[in-house]
This record gives sequence, structure tokens and C-alpha cells, in this order.
Amino acid sequence: MPKERTVNLNGTFYSAGKLLGTDNRGFLYGDSLFETMRVAEGILFWDLHYDRLRRGAEVLGYHWSEQWTSDFFKYDILRTMKENRLKNGIVRIVMFRNEGGRYTPLTDNCSYLID
Repeated sequence: MPKERTVNLNGTFYSAGKLLGTDNRGFLYGDSLFETMRVAEGILFWDLHYDRLRRGAEVLGYHWSEQWTSDFFKYDILRTMKENRLKNGIVRIVMFRNEGGRYTPLTDNCSYLID
């Protein structure tokens, strides 16, 4: 029987499909962005992906944590790949503003999910 897929939310692993609440702004209002990348024994074109992710967050007005360096995300992506026994395939980072507010967000703080 295949192992259930694991996702990484803010550095913590969870079983996929049992994770986010229905008040998530990314799902309710499309207040999110994503970056999909090919992995093959590593992350192809990582610098370009990281730059696009960071610029997208800036355009949406997300608060970018100082700890979210290129090395931070690269390490977390590689950890998630290892957890899922993935050497070749597709990895996606989704960033979304934290819950709160109906149409206008209450915060610009955001979370990330690596799938």
C-alpha cells in the first residue's frame, strides 16, 4: 500500500488532505500565490523560482519573514522531498495570507505550504 503524501506547512509535516480550515483566505478569496518547480535530485532553476515567489509576495503585500531566505526554503523543500521519498517530480510552494477578515485581510502575515 503506498504511503500517504506528506505536506509541509510552516516547517511542520502533516498528512495531505487533513490540514487547512475552511476559513483559509487562499481558498475563500484566492488570496494566495504558488510556485511550481521541477525536482531531479535537487531543485531545478531554484534561484529563479525563489525570486519569483518573493516578488509575487511583495506584489500581494504579504509580510515576508526575515527567516525566509533562499537557503531556508531550499532546505525545507529538500526536507519535504526526503519525507515523501521524492527524487524526481514536481514540488509546489503555496503562500497564503493568514486567516482573518472577510474581504479586507486583518493581517499581512502569511503561511507557506510545500507539497
